[in-house]
Amino acid sequence: MQPLSDVKGTGENKMKNIILALMFTGALASTSFAQINQRFENQQDRIAAGIRDRQLNAREATNLERREYRINREVRFDRSRDCGRLTGAERFRINQQQSRLSRTIYVERRYR
Repeated sequence: MQPLSDVKGTGENKMKNIILALMFTGALASTSFAQINQRFENQQDRIAAGIRDRQLNAREATNLERREYRINREVRFDRSRDCGRLTGAERFRINQQQSRLSRTIYVERRYR
């Protein structure tokens, strides 16, 4: 077996792979950030529409916005621990929380 230093072009290929991996990771991080923020905005719009259409009262809207604030605070905390990035497990957990909140918004608006 040859040492890596004897293989031609290994250093160059390794550097290219590192650069590609960093670019891909950056794209994923920005995509997850954009998706999370877009979901927050959409949910806030749905709460506002529920208030406007009188499908939600003040107490229900306050409760939903409080839950949304807690998720948002958790995202900020998770990002502060890891240089602005979220791990896959953190993204999964946040997605689950946002899905539960989305379902609650739907139920509160439709079946109250």
